Amino acid sequence: MTNSIRLQTIVFNNSRLSARFFLAIGMVILLSGFTGVEVEFTSMGVPPSEFKIRLAEKKGLPPPEGAPGLTVKATLTKPEGKGPFPAIVLFPNGGGWPDTPRHWRERLNTWGYATLEMGGENEDPGYMQPPMLALDAMGALKYLQQIPYVDSSRVAVMGWDQGAETALWSIDITGWAGKHEDRFVAAVAIYPPCDFSNVGEFFSPALIISAELNDIAKPSGCDRLVKRAPSDLVLPIHKIMPNAHHWFDMPRRPVQLDDPEYSQNYDTTWEYNAKATEAAANYVRSFLEANF
Repeated sequence: MTNSIRLQTIVFNNSRLSARFFLAIGMVILLSGFTGVEVEFTSMGVPPSEFKIRLAEKKGLPPPEGAPGLTVKATLTKPEGKGPFPAIVLFPNGGGWPDTPRHWRERLNTWGYATLEMGGENEDPGYMQPPMLALDAMGALKYLQQIPYVDSSRVAVMGWDQGAETALWSIDITGWAGKHEDRFVAAVAIYPPCDFSNVGEFFSPALIISAELNDIAKPSGCDRLVKRAPSDLVLPIHKIMPNAHHWFDMPRRPVQLDDPEYSQNYDTTWEYNAKATEAAANYVRSFLEANF
């Protein structure tokens, strides 16, 4: 995978990439097995506020325009065959893919899912906060629905750490995702920092996987999220991996741990746990099969 792709830059022309380009990308993927190909699309724009809409109506002005979407770069990979395949949008840890286990993509492709990895190696996102990153997720959903070998009715979202929080925001009625008709059918969140978010009103099934010994994204926060979820909506499933720390599914040392600024702000214990990783994989696979 190329290491020089930037996640997002401002775009003012949403027709920058033609449908012909996306079709060409699709044909390359169709012939490439598990090889990932870089793609580019536009995130959902920020709609105008209700106040601005009311003000325009009061003054007899045309409806106001919202902020334009951003250009998003990602890596698209598909299983062998012609499909149509269910697809999963993947959001990395806040430190990017160097701090996110890459074996999940191969697992998902082997299980029969196309994957769209958001962003590239060593690149910071344009949107930094999960509630806003959900706009990228909605743009990714729209993009995947245009690909012939993707089953447009079966697209989920998955993430790790901050990316896991983004995955939850992407199915939360109170966020940007709740304002769109097209929606993800499921979400998987691996060790999300549930205490840092007010998500919980989900319109689709969610699987949350926590680590028992996690000292930065504690499972107790996710327990509270599940308890406060409205009973008339879809209740999330919370699984806790015993004897597991943050990054329990990361076979190598995370790059982020060597960052002095990170070390000053967070006290994170890291330890790879093969048993917990396989257990989590079994939970994820069963969850996806049940909700696709």
